[in-house]
Amino acid sequence: MSGRKSEATDQRPSLRMEDQQRSPGRRSRRAQGQTPLDRLLIDAVVDSQKGVVGALNERDLTSAVEEFISLNERRQQSYFLAGFRDALLDRPFDADMRADTERRARWYWTGAIQGLARTKSWARMVELYDATDTVRALGDGRGPASRMAGEHMAKALWRIGRTSDLHLFVGVRLARTPAVFQLLLDAGTESLRSHVPGVARTLFELLLAAGDSFKDDDPLIEHLPTVRRRMAHCLRLLGEHRGAETLLRSLLLDEGEPAIHTMVHADLGLLQGRFALLDEVRIPSEESERRDLVDRLKAGEDHYRNAVASPDATYASHGHYCLGVLSLADEKLGDHRFRIADTHFEKAHAEICGNREYPKSLLAHIDLYMGIAKSQLLDAAEIRHAARLIVSGLEGAEIPRPFVAPLVASLACSEESIEMVTGPLLESDSDEVLNALADSEILETHPSVAERLHRRARRQNRRPLLAAEDLRGALRGYLGVGNVEAAREILDELERRAFEGSGVSEFLEILSEQDRYGPAWDQEDAAFASVRCLEAMGEFSKALAILRRLFHKYISRSEFLNALDVLEQIEAYGLGEDDYVDLKQRYEALKPVEDSLGRGLGAPVKVLVVGGNETQERSAGQVTAKLADRDPQVTPDFVHTGWGSNWNKFLGEIEARVANCDAVVVMRFIRTQLGRHVRAICREGDVPWRTCGSGGQGGQVEAVLTVAGVARGMR
Repeated sequence: MSGRKSEATDQRPSLRMEDQQRSPGRRSRRAQGQTPLDRLLIDAVVDSQKGVVGALNERDLTSAVEEFISLNERRQQSYFLAGFRDALLDRPFDADMRADTERRARWYWTGAIQGLARTKSWARMVELYDATDTVRALGDGRGPASRMAGEHMAKALWRIGRTSDLHLFVGVRLARTPAVFQLLLDAGTESLRSHVPGVARTLFELLLAAGDSFKDDDPLIEHLPTVRRRMAHCLRLLGEHRGAETLLRSLLLDEGEPAIHTMVHADLGLLQGRFALLDEVRIPSEESERRDLVDRLKAGEDHYRNAVASPDATYASHGHYCLGVLSLADEKLGDHRFRIADTHFEKAHAEICGNREYPKSLLAHIDLYMGIAKSQLLDAAEIRHAARLIVSGLEGAEIPRPFVAPLVASLACSEESIEMVTGPLLESDSDEVLNALADSEILETHPSVAERLHRRARRQNRRPLLAAEDLRGALRGYLGVGNVEAAREILDELERRAFEGSGVSEFLEILSEQDRYGPAWDQEDAAFASVRCLEAMGEFSKALAILRRLFHKYISRSEFLNALDVLEQIEAYGLGEDDYVDLKQRYEALKPVEDSLGRGLGAPVKVLVVGGNETQERSAGQVTAKLADRDPQVTPDFVHTGWGSNWNKFLGEIEARVANCDAVVVMRFIRTQLGRHVRAICREGDVPWRTCGSGGQGGQVEAVLTVAGVARGMR
């Protein structure tokens, strides 16, 4: 029987004979009245089954066994050999033998069971149990046949997963034998740990019934306190708290070993706190549930303290664990609680974590809680130890939310420790853990943190403002680890969200500091992205301030096309001319003589216009007509990309059209990342380009004519 185990119990000396490696067909023969001739024939059967050189063949062996039985047919136990032979040599079991007297049948089936047990044919033994009344009766403990067969049949039922049949098969008299007593104790304990308390209860009741007749010098009597304690565990799991408490308190009155009293105190503490298992003592994340846990632990606190007062540390571990959890969860103790908790967890850890009988989940929680306590002691050596414990604990436990941020903050004091823990922390897939890591310096050194933030931002049910916050954290992380392409992707997404109204001020704040977006974007990318956001918000005066700086930058670098584009964009705002007249005057004073930007009639020129939304798409025909009036040799081509997030689908089309054009106009109403790609395509193809900040028809016409003139000048 398998299943999740509950807490381990005391480790008592084993009574099992299995470890002595004595074969079922050979042990205790003298004690069962077997003669030398019995033993010779048993050895002959074994040698024949093994194929030993010189062994009797099956025909001769059968004749020898039958002759031996016929020598004295009143000797019932001789029929043991027939059953043993049939089982080991895989012969059909003798139906006539089963119909004979009851005593003969018992000995025959005892031999058969011993033979099958020798080859560990557990399933076949259970088939006999189901099909044969005599086999089922061999558990009654009456006579040597039962004692010889009972243990093996009981073991078969247990091994095959029929533990619930043990109490039906094993009688009280058979249960008194050391091997069967230990088998029932092991099977009951396994059922208890596998959360099948009903089955365990029937087995412990059988053991207690067997113990009622033990004499004071019986070696099995020392195991009865363990049986009673585990019976109390069954009652606790079954919700029969009053019966469990009565049984446990009766154990305290016995003058037994102090170790039993120590464990019983811990059991009573759990019972007082309404805990079915030690593994249920866990710190929850919710505050109200945490307060309830503290109250429940305090209800049994006196018992836990009695348990840890024992000089026998081996059995005080349950009490130490409960007191450690109580200290860690009780915020009223302040920071002092971490030192108290650490002391208790150290002692619990020393005993519990070396015992494989405990459930993995309990071991994980001890490691985790001990790691949390140590992390808050602010000692360099303890923090490294805490990191190792937490990595181990996270394999089966989750960090309670209130401890996440303090834990990450403490571990971040040690680069080695936080690096060790970050991967396992992320595997917990906890939002609280990810938030804490995003607020720490590990974000800028561990790529996985930024990747998790980016992934979380894409959740369909993630609120827009929270998603934008995740993206800002991912941006910082990607820039920190030098992943420029991923950072550009994040900036593109932040730009889209800001344009839609999510996280606008935060995005503008990022764009105001170059070290928060570079080298993913350059200053001009950041400036125009800021301008677009401000325009969308109607903050034209703030947008003008940014454009003024760009204008003077372009003029000072003699980038007159760009300066003209900025000036046209400002004019499109419809502000008073006094706000930008100085810019117009500077442009007129410094622009090339004879308007050598290239305007005027000349050779045919094809210009690709990239960008714009539905408004520009509707006016494309009118722009084409106005260009025909101004310069019939200039032919425009349009790719209206809009502001959608799926701008990548346009790149292939744009690249193909650029190859067939003489110049390109890039509208300012375009995603920054798309604009970067378009400009890169133009540079690679040595195609002249200019931007156009105005979305109106006039602005587009002027931009197309200007870049067409440049293209003519390059021929």
